[in-house]
Amino acid sequence: MARAAKPVAADKPGRSIWLQGLLCGAIASALPATAVLAVILLAPTVLIAVMVDRSPARTTARTMLMMGLMVAAHGINQLWHGPNTVVASLDIAANLRLTASAWGLQGLGWLLTEVAPILAELALDAKAGARLAVLQRRRAALDHEWTLPGGAADQTLTE
Repeated sequence: MARAAKPVAADKPGRSIWLQGLLCGAIASALPATAVLAVILLAPTVLIAVMVDRSPARTTARTMLMMGLMVAAHGINQLWHGPNTVVASLDIAANLRLTASAWGLQGLGWLLTEVAPILAELALDAKAGARLAVLQRRRAALDHEWTLPGGAADQTLTE
């Protein structure tokens, strides 16, 4: 008699978190200067979105990370084309224009993630309201067109 196949290990979320931590540690030990710069430039994403956003899709964290990576990529490019040391990464992070723009864009990503559903709901409500007004005008025109003289149609509808 054949045995049933065991479920794949992908069902256990703890294992993937452990592997992600191991990979992050390996990258941080292999590229410490890049890791220091990335942590400084992406601090709002790490501190706010990852710790606060508990949704399965982590849309806030993803949006903030993408917005921050737009600027962080420039700083990491500077680090890799210059002296790749921790001191150089701290010098790059000390550039307030770079750090402020990275943090500001991450804040903008958070704001967009929080405000976009509200704006979409308002737009859909406005569209539904406009459609309702058109239908009400059309109904009033049809009522006027099909009403019998003396208001007989109104009496039959209300009875």
